[in-house]
Amino acid sequence: MKKNRNFLLLIAGDGPDRPWLEAHVCDRYMLHTRMLGSLLPDEMRLLMSATDILLLPSVNEGIAVSLYEALSMEVVPVATAVGGQSELIRPEFGVLLPTGPKLITSIVEAISLLLTDAGRRREMAQNGRRWVEYRHSLTRMGERAQRQLDRPTHCLKVIVTEGGVLPHN
Repeated sequence: MKKNRNFLLLIAGDGPDRPWLEAHVCDRYMLHTRMLGSLLPDEMRLLMSATDILLLPSVNEGIAVSLYEALSMEVVPVATAVGGQSELIRPEFGVLLPTGPKLITSIVEAISLLLTDAGRRREMAQNGRRWVEYRHSLTRMGERAQRQLDRPTHCLKVIVTEGGVLPHN
């Protein structure tokens, strides 16, 4: 990635990979980088609200809540295709990255594309927000829960006796 791009990379979180990030990402790829360390939830929400792109290069993940949060705040997620991420991230509003030896190259390419095409980034952000509003509004979640509760259930009634369990009609 060229060092003359006009952006600021903010890295939130802390852990054993911080020295590697500082040596390989901050010094090598990004001119304007800030390591923020661990953030409180309110601080993270504030940071996300001022962000255009969320990078989540997880090695293991279910479906990260931070991806839903990013989409709801019109932030384009760029995440590794691990766990359930592929169930959430679609090309219309996010980027899924391959894991393995090409990960760093894929990250650089994805972020470069999003940084240089503001119109595409804005469209993806708006698509993500609309998708989350449609699929995960409280009303829709309530309707799905109600459908599950309304489904007929098959219960086996039994009588428990000293001799064991007997079916009951």
